[in-house]
Amino acid sequence: MNLMGRMPHSSVLATIAVTRSAQGYRAHVVLRGPSGSGARLLEDERCDVLVDSVAVLIALSIPSPASPDTGSALSLVLWPGARVSSGTLPNVAAGVGAAIALEGLGSFRLELHGAYYFPQSTTFEQTTLGGDFQLFTVGACICRLWSFESVQGGPCAGAEVHHVSASGFGGAIELPGSTTWWGPSLRLFARAQLLPVFGISIAVEGVVPMSRPQFVFSDVGPLHRVGVVALQASVGPEVRF
Repeated sequence: MNLMGRMPHSSVLATIAVTRSAQGYRAHVVLRGPSGSGARLLEDERCDVLVDSVAVLIALSIPSPASPDTGSALSLVLWPGARVSSGTLPNVAAGVGAAIALEGLGSFRLELHGAYYFPQSTTFEQTTLGGDFQLFTVGACICRLWSFESVQGGPCAGAEVHHVSASGFGGAIELPGSTTWWGPSLRLFARAQLLPVFGISIAVEGVVPMSRPQFVFSDVGPLHRVGVVALQASVGPEVRF
């Protein structure tokens, strides 16, 4: 205890067998711990010197306890990347986005994210009457992460706001319009940590709209309606600060 300056490691077991011979004293020491086991044979003419040698051997064999701050420091994470969305616009939409996350709160990750999707157009069948659509999203979520070697991942829950702007074309009057809706989201997140400050992350997410607005031409009918579920995928590099 005095040599180690701390309590012995609870997962280390020491077995010591001491015998006496004509030459002095002999100690057979067997240590078993998380990293394996080993044995040493110590001898000395004096019993008190042998006892001190055994104590030193045990003290040097016990791993130092992890610092209380290890793995608990807060980290700021930036995540730019590519985005794909289906269900909000008439066709599958591609875009770019970014997220900022806070990690180190136990096993949790707090994230704010946003995305811009490239404009797309759609028309009524066999007509030139249609609309141009554009999508912006913002959201927040909390994730519970587990680590498997250099891979971290887990489920996330949160909410997102989708803003869709549209402008009709092909008619006598072209009127722009927009709508905003929100919904709860569930996500599966995974990250491959390639370096201590750099990784590649991917997420697959579903958002359930609390309302399903539709875009209508008054003299023709509905051109598009938001889907029952909006599916999204994100991939890109993550940088940790």
